[in-house]
Amino acid sequence: MRNLLRFVTIVVCVAGLGCSKSASLSGTVPVTGTVTYHGQPLDNAQVGLVPVNAETGKPANAITDQQGNFVLQTYLGGQNQAKGALPGDYTVVIRKDNSPPPTDESYVPDPDEERKKSEANLAGAAPVEKPKLLTPLKYSEATTSPLKLTVKAGLEPQKYELTDD
Repeated sequence: MRNLLRFVTIVVCVAGLGCSKSASLSGTVPVTGTVTYHGQPLDNAQVGLVPVNAETGKPANAITDQQGNFVLQTYLGGQNQAKGALPGDYTVVIRKDNSPPPTDESYVPDPDEERKKSEANLAGAAPVEKPKLLTPLKYSEATTSPLKLTVKAGLEPQKYELTDD
């Protein structure tokens, strides 16, 4: 009986170690990098990956820190997030506006919550003042951003220098 208990304990521990790696469960690949604008780190900017093929990819998001560094996370539904992005081709969107930064540094926008806010505005709720964009417009939309990224295993940290032209 004691040997059976040890065996079960070992199996549970090994299974727990195998499940603790979010990349193995979600299939994500670590994606990190730095954003600069006018040669300076861009803090509190939103960095997002928009999948070229929405059927095989999921958006990934991050907020840059004071040094302009980011670590992307993929929203998996509910309260579930995984570090990194799913392998595939993406358009990179980067924007910073004058709205206050999130107070939680692990913040990743919930697409369902963002949709609900938009619907509330359309349904006659008091309109929310539109924040002023502080970065070039071309980087803020997937349809106009020139930044592309193929996510695959072994991806090096990314460097994005935003320009006004």
